[in-house]
Amino acid sequence: MTADQALIRDVARPRRPARRAFIATAALVGGGLAVAAGTLGYRAVRVAGTRVPAQSGESSFNAWLTIGRDGVVSVSVPHQEMGQGVHTLVALLVAEELDCDPAKISARAAPLGLAWSNPIPLLDALLLRPGQEPLASIAHRGVESLLRLTGMQMTGGSSSARNCWNAARAAAAGARALLLRVAARRWNVPADRLRTLSSRVVDPVTGLSLGFGDLADEAAQLDGRRVDPKPREQYRLAGRGIRRLDARAKSDGSARFASDIRLPGMRFASVRHAPSLGERLGSVKLPDESRAGDAGLVSGSDWFAVVASSWWLADQLAAASDAQWTSKSDARALSSDAYRQALRAAVERKAGRELASRIDTPERPVAARKTVQADYEVPYV
Repeated sequence: MTADQALIRDVARPRRPARRAFIATAALVGGGLAVAAGTLGYRAVRVAGTRVPAQSGESSFNAWLTIGRDGVVSVSVPHQEMGQGVHTLVALLVAEELDCDPAKISARAAPLGLAWSNPIPLLDALLLRPGQEPLASIAHRGVESLLRLTGMQMTGGSSSARNCWNAARAAAAGARALLLRVAARRWNVPADRLRTLSSRVVDPVTGLSLGFGDLADEAAQLDGRRVDPKPREQYRLAGRGIRRLDARAKSDGSARFASDIRLPGMRFASVRHAPSLGERLGSVKLPDESRAGDAGLVSGSDWFAVVASSWWLADQLAAASDAQWTSKSDARALSSDAYRQALRAAVERKAGRELASRIDTPERPVAARKTVQADYEVPYV
């Protein structure tokens, strides 16, 4: 076995389970489903009725959004904003379905809970995709529904948009239907003749209109029903985009991150891991006491951390610490360079399975004077 074969798993030819293993697995899964049916059913009921906590002056409609008396729609996003724009994306989806003014929408982090779980990475790991065959699509939806009730809530694997696409639109469409029902009741007119436009419910026949904030308290008291989101041909914002909700705060420095948190008596740590996978920490010693001060040392089998009154001090002390690393004879050392070489070798021999491919072909051939080719890499962490 070569070094790159040890690092890269070839999934082009998945193994077929033996007959006995298949029978045993099926029996275990069947029994597990029978035992878990009651628990999952209870969880499903809880998820369906979940409402995100509302702040002062707001009314909560479901797990995804609240509407304030000032007409501002606040969207709860179950994914971390790390520059990928997921807060703005989910706000756009809600604004599209509600027909609300993009200037009157904000995003905040969703709390922890089953209603905001993300099963997409697990589905990707199982290589489950909705197929063209009806049976494959039904199986995919069934497995996704079960995994969603496990409560795994995470951000990663390019899963945020896929996880929010249907749920956020359905939640906004349901809220919009409730606003229309309240307005129709007040005006004593059929709800199906009313329209929503720029954060208002409008009666095109009489010209009357009410803002979302005027209807929110009463609408949130009604029992919601499942409403299908808009068809693609009715989109006004999707495909065009809205302003980044976090652009101003990140530009003027008012945005707060985890590193901005300060608590009384707070300490900071700087961590150092083993230089190569498989190495172990033999010993570590802080610099002389005149530099270390009140700094402390925490260590594990393959890492150590310096804890001090500031991160800068902790990092400087960690860099100056005398750490001795030992290699285990049965461990295979792995570095970023070795991993990068293994990936390149795997690409050249076309090992593994192609999960996605996209080619943007112009409608008309374009004569290119210069062709640009680039490889993008990230370190092994």
